[in-house]
Amino acid sequence: MKKIIFLALVTVLFITACKKDKNGPVVSERFQFLTTGQWKVSAYKNDSNSDGVFETDLYASIPSCRKDNFSVFKADGTIIVDEGPTKCDPGYSQTFLGDWRFADNENTIWINGGPRNIETFTSTILRITSISPGTGPGIFEEIYSRQ
Repeated sequence: MKKIIFLALVTVLFITACKKDKNGPVVSERFQFLTTGQWKVSAYKNDSNSDGVFETDLYASIPSCRKDNFSVFKADGTIIVDEGPTKCDPGYSQTFLGDWRFADNENTIWINGGPRNIETFTSTILRITSISPGTGPGIFEEIYSRQ
């Protein structure tokens, strides 16, 4: 009888010790938004004199074969940039890998080593700004739309 009680206790302890956490890790709303779906650049502008007015529409000059590209932000910190249905050069890879991470209490996002300030972030829109030395003067604004 003692053996049966002992085996029952061991079994109960084993089952409860192996119980998985149903809730999983706690992630922020921004993390959930970003790592869900595909994101496409829908606007790209330049404020060349940093006065707060984005006077140059750079998106208009982007070739149509690049406008169908989209990005997937993975939960493990990788980003997959996909060429979309239309590739500018058939010799290009269909996808490119990079990395991303949040910083400054999720007010900054680093994409492929470059910091960008998060100006607006909803479940469907990510508006970021950056100063990109080497690509021209001023501040650049990118707006991503979730597909």
